[in-house]
Amino acid sequence: IAFEGLGPVASLKRSARLFQGTWGEQFVFRGTVGSFLFLLWLASLAVIGLVVGVAAGVLHQGFGIFLYAALAACLVTVLFLIVSSSLNSIYRGVLYSYAVTGMLPEEFDVLQVPPRIGAA
Repeated sequence: IAFEGLGPVASLKRSARLFQGTWGEQFVFRGTVGSFLFLLWLASLAVIGLVVGVAAGVLHQGFGIFLYAALAACLVTVLFLIVSSSLNSIYRGVLYSYAVTGMLPEEFDVLQVPPRIGAA
């Protein structure tokens, strides 16, 4: 919208119209992909906790193993934030294109069936 050359009021009106036309898609995307990533993140932190608990019991280590666990949890969290942010940015671009043109980009057209390898 920023590159369409509209003024501030016209941009807000255009943004509101585009949002009204795509609010359902936004709701579904955020609910499904956001929930999936959140559950995947929780599961990975649970695995880290399990590994740390087992390692602490087997190795009889105290604080040192928990520092490694904290580092692993931070790295997993950063990874999930990067993936989530990337997916959100891609989705916003595709949704804007869909809202403006009424068509999905061909790379994202779910009804399009790719040709089979070796098919004539």
